[in-house]
Amino acid sequence: TKPDAGTTPATPQPETCNGIDDDLNGHIDDVGCPVPPIESEDKKRVYLIFEESVTREVAKNLCKDRGYHLVTIETQTENLFLASKITEVHWIGLTSPGHEDGKDNFVWDDGTPRSDFRPWGKFTSEPNNAFGFAENCAYVNANNGDWLDGTCTETHPLICEAGP
Repeated sequence: TKPDAGTTPATPQPETCNGIDDDLNGHIDDVGCPVPPIESEDKKRVYLIFEESVTREVAKNLCKDRGYHLVTIETQTENLFLASKITEVHWIGLTSPGHEDGKDNFVWDDGTPRSDFRPWGKFTSEPNNAFGFAENCAYVNANNGDWLDGTCTETHPLICEAGP
């Protein structure tokens, strides 16, 4: 299970976009972010959804620069919640560095252990390294929440998540 987003300061501070409830008002990053933060249904996590299409490395850095990380999706509920907030595929924090065999050797960027929840696209037999390309990065499909593998140099929008 993921920890709650950020570490709350001992005394109120001015709110900034950093994955923390700086002003202690019960809302993480309610001001100061380049896109409106979206709270998870259980109110324990906050997401930033960027519609700008960038490579996976740029996406990872956009999140990191704000105290976030590319999203780690652990349940079908969270997956479908996020899929309902987007209109096209978006990068998630799942990669398979150094594995070009088309198998499910993917790991979460934030170190969260993989669970049995793996909604890879069945229609396209994901992960599949289509056309022989090394598809070592993953994104979520807005239509159905399926995960797809793609090359890390493709450009897509991204989902960041607050938390350590």
